[in-house]
Amino acid sequence: MLRRLILISLILAAISIIVLSIIFTAQNLKSISTEYDKFKTLTSSVLENMSEAVIVLDKENKITLFNKSAENFLI
Repeated sequence: MLRRLILISLILAAISIIVLSIIFTAQNLKSISTEYDKFKTLTSSVLENMSEAVIVLDKENKITLFNKSAENFLI
């Protein structure tokens, strides 16, 4: 009987640790996602307001990103 009680207690403790880990991970993910969105907004704003033309190419030399100045330059 005592063995079962100890075993059940250990299993419940392990489950509690796993649940807490999942909760903390979800909170960290939400925080990181919010910070990433702020960074992306700031970078996009800076890029769009630059007077210089910015064109980003991938490995295959395809345009993946450009700003308004680059659009005006290419047109």
